[in-house]
Amino acid sequence: MRSNHRVIVLLVVGILLAALAVLAVWRAVSVLRADYYESWIIDRASLLSQETHARLRDVDRRTDAEYGCVIGILTLQDAPDGDLSELAYGAFDDYGFGGNDLLIVLSAADRRGYLAYGDNLALYADSSLRETALSRMTEDLYGDEANAAVRALYDDLESWLRTHVPPANGQTYGRSRTTSGGAFLRVLLLALALGAATWAAVRYVIRPQYRDKRKTDVRL
Repeated sequence: MRSNHRVIVLLVVGILLAALAVLAVWRAVSVLRADYYESWIIDRASLLSQETHARLRDVDRRTDAEYGCVIGILTLQDAPDGDLSELAYGAFDDYGFGGNDLLIVLSAADRRGYLAYGDNLALYADSSLRETALSRMTEDLYGDEANAAVRALYDDLESWLRTHVPPANGQTYGRSRTTSGGAFLRVLLLALALGAATWAAVRYVIRPQYRDKRKTDVRL
């Protein structure tokens, strides 16, 4: 009787370990993906609220899945004098944006803005892209209405992608960071380790005990 109870307990423990492993992987992947899309929002001027951050991440999840395009934003309190395009494309490369990505650069102090985009997106970027960006790059982007204005700009750019850019079919067009990276690999290895421990418990502890119990029953 005690042997049966022990087998049942070990089975329950094994199932719980497997369930915990699945839950841990699911939660970790969710966190990693959120962190990944958050990393393209570089709000040095502190213009954006947490609610806006969440909205921008949601847009990026969709545009990345559909078009291989991340829309990034870099806000600066006061950009250096000179052509903002040079700073924008320098940041585009430094932060690892890819050929199908967009980067909005905003300088709060002198209220300047610029939209940079990758080489592959340039194949589809006609005057409508600039017009889409410029129509939203108004005073609202730098004042009390900055959050609503930035969200509206992201929505407009997503609409532009929908009408001008073909599906990406999983391509990231040279982007230097992926959605998972080394952190996801560590999570996967942890899940595999937990799965191996569960399998070992079943293979070398539970099953031998169950076989021994059956042999004992037969002898009796």
